[in-house]
Amino acid sequence: MGPLKAPSSSHSWPNQYPPEHQSIIDEWIEDDRRSTFIAGPFDPEQVKAVIGHVRASPVLLVQKLDEHGVVVKNRVVYNASHPRTSKLEPPPPIPSINSQINKADYPCLWMTAVETKHMINSLPPHARVAGWDMAWAFQQLGNAPSQRSLFCMVISGLLYVWLVGIFGLASICGIFGACCDLTCHALELEFPSMLFRHYVDDFVVVELAPPDSPLGLRSWDSILAAVRRFGWVIHPSKHFPWSRRFQYLGIVWDLDSKTATLAESNQNKFRKKLEAAYKDGALLSLKDIASLIGSCQHTCVLALNRRSKLNALYTLRNSYRFQVSNTLLPPSTFPPTPEPR
Repeated sequence: MGPLKAPSSSHSWPNQYPPEHQSIIDEWIEDDRRSTFIAGPFDPEQVKAVIGHVRASPVLLVQKLDEHGVVVKNRVVYNASHPRTSKLEPPPPIPSINSQINKADYPCLWMTAVETKHMINSLPPHARVAGWDMAWAFQQLGNAPSQRSLFCMVISGLLYVWLVGIFGLASICGIFGACCDLTCHALELEFPSMLFRHYVDDFVVVELAPPDSPLGLRSWDSILAAVRRFGWVIHPSKHFPWSRRFQYLGIVWDLDSKTATLAESNQNKFRKKLEAAYKDGALLSLKDIASLIGSCQHTCVLALNRRSKLNALYTLRNSYRFQVSNTLLPPSTFPPTPEPR
């Protein structure tokens, strides 16, 4: 997972989720043990006696909400950036795992929503599109056994070990992305006149061959079978067959009408996020600001006049560089007051 130094001493940091989330964590442990994503539980002292020093970084819980504010996914994240300090502070005695990783060493080709728009605009009139999601994303990749002493966690006094790619590790996006890039390249060699692209674990394939040609008769099932031959597991419900109208990256693309519309669920979610941020006295964390920026950037893929106050939000985000407290949105980011008609 990177040029990581083995731990020279054993250390365990407190986890970063509230007590009321313990039942969610316990359920996750059982699910991931059954899926062989983690191993355990072990007695921490027995593990140290057998294999030597171990490192247990904090675990935190990230909840994904739908447009109604209902939790639809709980994601356990390994805080490999802990302990984190600012540039004004002395380095911690035990550096974080992520501080040893340079993201630039792990490039990959993720196709963004903007690039998707440009690709779709250039398609021939007979093109068809299909897509799928990879199940479990990073967790389809195993980590090196020699590095697992770095990827431990202590929950309720018991030690568990990650066996797969971890959400929260700085190198995992690039490693996973490079594997997906290679998959796309190999599939394009196997299926001439097709384009294969991906954004993280969301894949899209374009059939460029005319429907009256021999190549135009290739089935969607043959594509899925080829993907599975690489060892990938496709999400059982998140995929769609050949179509001229489809949803990808939160946008509904219609090749016949040549339109692109932000999916209704995303519209509702983004609107509620902005309404909450602009309430009088609302305090926002750096995570909140980053989420607002992401929503505005996604909307600006389609809103070409770019009326969102993105520059002001960028400035506000940069002001968090050396502080972790919450803040109010400055007036410069407020939507302009409509002029009287």
